[in-house]
Amino acid sequence: MRWRRYPTGTPALPPLTDPRRQAAAPRILDVLDSSATPVAAGTLLRFATIGLYALKVGGQGGEPVRTLPLLVVPASFPGQSTALEVIEPLLYPTTAAERQALLKSSGPKRAIDRLWLDAAGGDQTRGRDMIRRHYSRATTANEVITGHKAGWLTDRGIPYVVLGPPQSVRRLADGTERWHYDQAGRQGEAMAFTFRPRSSTLNTCLVKTSGYVPLRPN
Repeated sequence: MRWRRYPTGTPALPPLTDPRRQAAAPRILDVLDSSATPVAAGTLLRFATIGLYALKVGGQGGEPVRTLPLLVVPASFPGQSTALEVIEPLLYPTTAAERQALLKSSGPKRAIDRLWLDAAGGDQTRGRDMIRRHYSRATTANEVITGHKAGWLTDRGIPYVVLGPPQSVRRLADGTERWHYDQAGRQGEAMAFTFRPRSSTLNTCLVKTSGYVPLRPN
């Protein structure tokens, strides 16, 4: 078996970002490392390093070579446990300066609590509710949208984390999805988001450091 490990993906552009002002995303992922080893049938493979793996299996005795993509994530996935895992999903409701301050803080947990308390206008009950709602959405996005990268990092993850689940979803035969929100606009008006699939060689299976979990493709 041969394998290559790639980065786990970059976040989709935050809301209101002009894509014309951003550097073009690479069409080919950089290979972080690779290896090859004989693997006996029934052997349990363990990957200690998180990342997106492309496994090449088969090729002996006329057997066709197949590519098996695997996303290896921390045992805490789809939730968040470390300070970094808690700070990362704040990409959409915070500025770059605010996130850098959290990352450099000597007490990131207290700094995160202060950030949400300030956003809640000092109302602790409201602040706790905002925290619970935000991370519940990020966790759910990871559970149902994850493919070759965590669900909250995807295009569909943006409105899910910021606005919550849509009131209705229309799925077309070509894979296009249209999400409708009744009152998501600045003035409480309805909004809709259209997501069109791109062709990809990735149909990813999720692997946690503590076991194997089946996953719907993104």
